[in-house]
Amino acid sequence: SSLLIGDMPLGSYEVSPEQALENAYRFVKESNMDAVKLEGCRPETVKKIVDGGVAVMGHIGLTPQAISVIGGVRAQGRT
Repeated sequence: SSLLIGDMPLGSYEVSPEQALENAYRFVKESNMDAVKLEGCRPETVKKIVDGGVAVMGHIGLTPQAISVIGGVRAQGRT
């Protein structure tokens, strides 16, 4: 069986860890995902989501939701 990871949309987790957890629940339920991914370093948000029972996947690389902030598409991490 496959592991499905949903990329949480911009605006669905930035306001607060509580908002992020509510949206993670909805995203997992409605999209039938196994885990969520979000961009940026947000340790409190990740802890809140994980403590709520939703798996969070991290990544290194492109951050497409930040293209307008970082001035284009480019890798953000390599290791």
